[in-house]
Amino acid sequence: MNLLQDSYGRTFPYLRLSITDVCNFKCKYCLPYGYFITKKNFLTKKEIINLVAIFSELGVEKIRITGGEPTIRKDFLSIARGIKLFSSIKSLVFTTNGYKLEKIVNECNEIGFSGINISVDSLNEYKFKYITGSNFFIVIFNGIIKSISFKLKIKINVVLMKPFTLNDLEFYLEFIRITPVSVRFIELMETVSSDYFNKYYIRSIYIKNYLLNCGWFFFDNLFVDGPAIILKNINYRGDIGLIAPYLKNFCISCNRLRISSSGNLHLCLFGNINYVYSLKFFLKKNNKKKLINFIKSILISKNLSHKLYEGNSSFVKHLSDIGG
Repeated sequence: MNLLQDSYGRTFPYLRLSITDVCNFKCKYCLPYGYFITKKNFLTKKEIINLVAIFSELGVEKIRITGGEPTIRKDFLSIARGIKLFSSIKSLVFTTNGYKLEKIVNECNEIGFSGINISVDSLNEYKFKYITGSNFFIVIFNGIIKSISFKLKIKINVVLMKPFTLNDLEFYLEFIRITPVSVRFIELMETVSSDYFNKYYIRSIYIKNYLLNCGWFFFDNLFVDGPAIILKNINYRGDIGLIAPYLKNFCISCNRLRISSSGNLHLCLFGNINYVYSLKFFLKKNNKKKLINFIKSILISKNLSHKLYEGNSSFVKHLSDIGG
């Protein structure tokens, strides 16, 4: 039974859990100048497992481990093993830039991950390097192919940017014609640093209309994929997902909460800073009952919508701060 419910009747079986904000890539839309090392009080493995225990008791069934780049943490796989000990967690996935994937996917499969999301903002090696500042394209691609061989559910995340994505669309379509993966086109999101957004933002409706004109059809996912709009085509082994946070009804199916690597509970990715709550105090006091009551009580303040369509933007400087 899910005990996490807001004042609009939405329940939250899905937790996005950031374990670090460190990343080794320099993606132009996130960390264009790279990660600057600062003193951070990241959640310890023990604190992470304690949080998982509490949220699983409250009805969370799916956990996505995020970063920054989560595989940078030396105890990443150990944390995953600890989470898998909870039988109530039916799905454990993680999001990665994929630079370590080829090396760790065997162990990820043994641990019992349900799936992996890999960020691949271009299938052109040179464009990929330009966007991410990384030379890992071939290594990442090999890791994806190896992951598919383990029957893991693979999603490729692509941040929509003009002109890069539109020029690469046919390459993604050809890839999923023969490969059983999901490609998720995610609209660029405006943060405190909005210059890049203003220059490169493009709506996903252009891809949607193109696909519909090419014989693709909507797939009713009944919110299994959260707010993603899913399109399928009988001639393709994979599918397409469109994530368009600027749609007015985007938040209706919200089913997730976010915890930052420093232990802050975010009720919304783009919520006001007043709706960010530190859980560290309760973790240090080891007061489970008070923490449970605190989490349940603050959900009442979750807004119906982030209202991006009205011009709101996030207070976060970089999406790596809370795991996107």
